[in-house]
Amino acid sequence: MEHFDLLDGEELVALARLELENNQVAAALVKLKYAKTRQSIPVDVHALLGKAFARLGLFKKAQQEFSIYIERQPDALQERFELGVALRDGGDTAAAITTWSRVLEASPNYPPALFFRSLLLLDENRRDEGVFGLRQLIDTTNPENLYVKRAHDVLNALEGDDKQRTAAYTDSDKAAH
Repeated sequence: MEHFDLLDGEELVALARLELENNQVAAALVKLKYAKTRQSIPVDVHALLGKAFARLGLFKKAQQEFSIYIERQPDALQERFELGVALRDGGDTAAAITTWSRVLEASPNYPPALFFRSLLLLDENRRDEGVFGLRQLIDTTNPENLYVKRAHDVLNALEGDDKQRTAAYTDSDKAAH
């Protein structure tokens, strides 16, 4: 049995962070749950629990932990973004869009929020808004950024769909005459 009682909350959180970075979610979860029982709970416990629960597919629990963290750290853009991911993965796309919009209010060119918000808007047939977000991402972000490449790929696919649709209309128009 491990002797977590020898470690303070800060040490438990540091070890759990390292374990999450190494994809040792179960070990990290045990340390974080133990750290949460301490009198003095480091606020990072909630962000890390949110990450661990999200990796385990426990999206409601992830949402709760990210929300607690954000309540205490309102400027935490990454965790607010991750709350949006947990909301999306949990099936609440409207709340995910709203959450990512709040990230973009604080940081208008935050690449992950621009990209994933745009994808959801496209999925909801809000094409103009989705395309606008992807173009904003491309225009405001370092071209080497992974999200810029992904944005180009999505826009190219949309353009290909448009060309395919136009070709189908043209072919059907020719057949009609």
